Amino acid sequence: MPELIGEMRTDLRSKPFTREIIALSKRVGYNPGPIPFFSYYHEDHDELLAKLQICEHYGAIYDVRKNQVPRWNLSEDFAEYLLGQ
Repeated sequence: MPELIGEMRTDLRSKPFTREIIALSKRVGYNPGPIPFFSYYHEDHDELLAKLQICEHYGAIYDVRKNQVPRWNLSEDFAEYLLGQ
């Protein structure tokens, strides 16, 4: 989990107004449209969906799925935590 949170922190610091995240396999190409997002890959994080579910249980992220791709938004409280504010 620390590696995932660290990657989220790095991503958000590089694009502080992005809030959407998706979980994918590196073998899949995906273009959801004009809304910017961060991608987290199953190959990089063991138990990725379970870790994201824990984040969801804590209210750090919330589900905004529009199709079969797992998709969440960061809560503003979690974004502030990641940005160190």
